[in-house]
Amino acid sequence: MEPTKRRRRIAIWSRVLSVALVLAAVLVPALTMLAVAVMSPDQLAAAAHLGPGRIAQPSVGAHAAIVAIAGLPALVFSCGVAALLPALTALRRGDFFSETAFRALRRCSGALVIATLLRIAATPLSGLVLSLGEAEGSLSISVGFDTVQSLILAGAVWLLAWIFAEGAAVAAENRQFV
Repeated sequence: MEPTKRRRRIAIWSRVLSVALVLAAVLVPALTMLAVAVMSPDQLAAAAHLGPGRIAQPSVGAHAAIVAIAGLPALVFSCGVAALLPALTALRRGDFFSETAFRALRRCSGALVIATLLRIAATPLSGLVLSLGEAEGSLSISVGFDTVQSLILAGAVWLLAWIFAEGAAVAAENRQFV
């Protein structure tokens, strides 16, 4: 494939991905918080790994706290997704190995690690909020394959972006001596 066609294709897909990422950055937190806001008490209990009927109707404040707890990982995810936008802009310009692109990848992957860890913490925190004032409570942490996979992939992207940034810095330094 010709270099011009390849660059044009990269520019088109970078623009498409930019639009998709902006939509995800806006919609994911809004839809997450909306979904939790309209949950029934039994649905909230199930999401917090509490048995059905174990909680009474949560207060408005408790429900709002659970919406905030559920929304925080989604907001951090949105920040990570938005952090990729400078990398996609660099790719559209043809700056494939720029410090901007690698910095954006590191920020994105770091935010995804934090969002995943917050998602792990959201379940026991929600259970704690729902159990306040109850005779007995329960805390449950759930770590499945999807959680481990997210952490490993985000960590690997962060590490690779760091290595590539170091390589780009060495290449830039070498160009100054030539």
